[in-house]
Amino acid sequence: MAGSKRESILFKEWIPAFANSRRLKHGYDEMYVLSLFWGKFGVHAFPDFHHLPECFIMWGAMILLENITMTDFRKYLRRTKTIVFPFGTIEEHGSHLPLNTDSLIIYEALRRVKRKKEFFLAPVVDYGVCTTTKDHPGTLSIAPETLRLLSKDLVTEAYKKGLRKFVLVSGHGGSLHMSALKETAEELVERLDNITIAVFTPYDFLWKELSGITETPNDSHAGEMETSMVLYLEPELVKGRAPEEYPKIPRPLSVKDKVSYWPGGVWGNPGKASAVKGEKAVALIAAKISEVLDTVEKNG
Repeated sequence: MAGSKRESILFKEWIPAFANSRRLKHGYDEMYVLSLFWGKFGVHAFPDFHHLPECFIMWGAMILLENITMTDFRKYLRRTKTIVFPFGTIEEHGSHLPLNTDSLIIYEALRRVKRKKEFFLAPVVDYGVCTTTKDHPGTLSIAPETLRLLSKDLVTEAYKKGLRKFVLVSGHGGSLHMSALKETAEELVERLDNITIAVFTPYDFLWKELSGITETPNDSHAGEMETSMVLYLEPELVKGRAPEEYPKIPRPLSVKDKVSYWPGGVWGNPGKASAVKGEKAVALIAAKISEVLDTVEKNG
């Protein structure tokens, strides 16, 4: 088959169709499918790979910031002034879940947001403030001041480029982590004109609804709910099930050597997890994010 003909079929028909057929089950997008071809045949097999159709840089209403050019940015800026910055962590989640569990859940929930109005979606910030888990193997925590400075710089730079509505949504709900992001918002809303900004973790809004899905009372970190969501989103990343566990840090004390009080890093019972529960939870999170986006866009 002639190169241009073959390329046209791949770009305009087969790749988007393949991605669409697998999207609901696996969450693959066209960019992922294209990367499979690049990995197998090399980018030079498709000379026009830099002229990507819009389906490669958008997911529904989301404009994937990392995949667009500066020309694309100018074009989409005329259509929306809203950007979402997702925050996650590299943090232990027991012996059975990946270190990027918080990042994975929040990004995949964002990809399932159903709305017509477009918005920019920035890449996940994969590092956050971890306190109780900071000494566990694999956790890479940053200081609250680092997160404050980073989030402030990101929003300020986006503001300089013309964006005016900001959503900072976190898959990690640690108190110092969320306080750092909220302090940034309070400072910027006073300093920048015509800015609307929201900072939240969906878990603060959805505690009752998520608790209604789980069987484990007081379920939390790496327990039934988070395990269920990873089982739904990326089941191959779940390495069996860690045993049921709860931290034994005496409240309200601050202690050293937190691992000795919480060796397994699990808060709940992963053994009760299921992909069905995870699907329900992710849908709730996606709906809450959409609701917050609507609130942000109606104000300011």
